[in-house]
Amino acid sequence: MLSCSAQLAQIYGMTVPEVLDFFISTEAETGLIHPGDKARYRKIINDSNALSKGFNVEYRIITLSGDTRHLYEHSEVVLDSDCSSSYSFVTIQDITKRKQA
Repeated sequence: MLSCSAQLAQIYGMTVPEVLDFFISTEAETGLIHPGDKARYRKIINDSNALSKGFNVEYRIITLSGDTRHLYEHSEVVLDSDCSSSYSFVTIQDITKRKQA
């Protein structure tokens, strides 16, 4: 993760520097995913990486303080002009209140 918003940090119950330090790998991110959603999330990520394409997924996380949140994640893969490298642009939305309603 190269950058994040204050809103994303708030979703995870962290500050921006804490998020950037914490999410140093995909394993760090999946470590917060609810055990019931972890296998499905990993499969979606692996399939996306293998095909170099984006994805949409809903899942739950358990924050470091123990709160459960429902998230919606949208990921887009952006290729450079000669298609030799790419990066992902990800948006995450907290949909907990909607799920609880």
